[in-house]
Amino acid sequence: MFDKNYILNEANKRCEGTLVSTLGIIFTDVGEHFLEAKMEVTPAHHQPAGVLHGGATAALAETVGSSAAAIFSKKENQILRGVELSINHVRGISEGFIYAKAIPIHMGRTMQLWKISIIDENKRYSPSGLYKNDLTQTHMQIIKNLSIFTSGVYNLLIAREETSKL
Repeated sequence: MFDKNYILNEANKRCEGTLVSTLGIIFTDVGEHFLEAKMEVTPAHHQPAGVLHGGATAALAETVGSSAAAIFSKKENQILRGVELSINHVRGISEGFIYAKAIPIHMGRTMQLWKISIIDENKRYSPSGLYKNDLTQTHMQIIKNLSIFTSGVYNLLIAREETSKL
């Protein structure tokens, strides 16, 4: 049974005391094939030019992508780790909310691929990304490469380990 409120409460609770809560990212909706979150853009999220810092946008995209992968993963005893995130920043925003939505493109046995769309309150702000998970039998070293451009790819490796090794 799919319990939307339970999933959202647990996802938000899990992020307490992390960068996610520091940035004010809140999970707002989940369905059978998507996860959404929002973040209020305040001066604390700005770069020196007075607009939203690209790193804050990247953190929002990575948060919704990795959380969606964790929620919808059908394997137990997995560790999720990001590998690559690319985002294209089309326009600046200095206030209001931005909303991220992760939708699966591919949900295979050993790999997941997620599209992440980000919009503002007027549905104009449009960085986007793709999020890829790989399921492996051994723990793999994390390689994270952040680069900025319009559509992107977020790769995630899932290493399956016994709970006792976590």
